[in-house]
Amino acid sequence: MNCTRVQKQLLAYSEAHLDEPLRLSIEAHLSACGTCRTALNVLEATRPGPPTPQDHPPEFWAPMHEAVLKELEQPSSPALHRNRRPWTLVYGLVMTVAVLWALKQHSGSPAQAGAYPITPSPSSATLHP
Repeated sequence: MNCTRVQKQLLAYSEAHLDEPLRLSIEAHLSACGTCRTALNVLEATRPGPPTPQDHPPEFWAPMHEAVLKELEQPSSPALHRNRRPWTLVYGLVMTVAVLWALKQHSGSPAQAGAYPITPSPSSATLHP
């Protein structure tokens, strides 16, 4: 298998969407080709989320699965949400006042109101006959 064919299949390989013979062929190529290994590393580094998990038996994942389920079953604390609300309102109020102040300063600027008329400089005021 050549590098072009392998690199076209790297996304499917990293997501474990290949059949066994093609996967083994790509793995054999990756073991010998540093360029394709680098391309795979770059691809996996730029993918969102955690890297693709290795094939492990269900016993490997069971403790993690149970811990996640236990965490999801716990009710969220209403006190946590109550404590955040006043700060959110204060932050929103401060931001609104800041935006209104900035708009008032911008709309009242002398440059926009035409308070500074454009006058010619002394060097351009001389007339040449």
